[in-house]
Amino acid sequence: GTNMDGASSKTGNLLLDALEPAVRTSLLADAEHRSIDVWGEYVTVGQDVRSVCFPTSGSLSLLAEPDEDTIVEAATIGREGAGDIFVALGALDASHRMIGQIEGEMFVVCVDDLSECISADKRTKTLIFSYIQALYSQTALSAACNARHLVDQRAARWLLQSHDRVEEDTFFL
Repeated sequence: GTNMDGASSKTGNLLLDALEPAVRTSLLADAEHRSIDVWGEYVTVGQDVRSVCFPTSGSLSLLAEPDEDTIVEAATIGREGAGDIFVALGALDASHRMIGQIEGEMFVVCVDDLSECISADKRTKTLIFSYIQALYSQTALSAACNARHLVDQRAARWLLQSHDRVEEDTFFL
């Protein structure tokens, strides 16, 4: 269970906190609160995804591995969203690897619990699907940035995104 003190309690995750309090409480009833460990592996390619990670601090990294010798960061996820949220669309086989990037904490929610909330509440479905669209847009812009900009420009963008996610001026990488 979680340490939620009531239906109106905020979690620190902006996506969870945008849910109606009763929906959030229901969704988190059986959730686990876990640490995000730097380089900790939370999903591997081809894995049957059974949970969704909602960071409250720190960040996760989604890694694409097009071949044995190449690893590319496709997206980072912090307190604004959720890792492996694609399961909301029925994508239960991971096409990426997800690791801890910046130390922090997260709620881990069972896929079945998330699916039940999405099915039961149209507002929740709209919110989750809108986040998936925003994450896809961010990933597409990252790909364009990586193709067009010099390494110092890409590094600056990445540091600014990381700063936004952890809301600290100092963070360990």
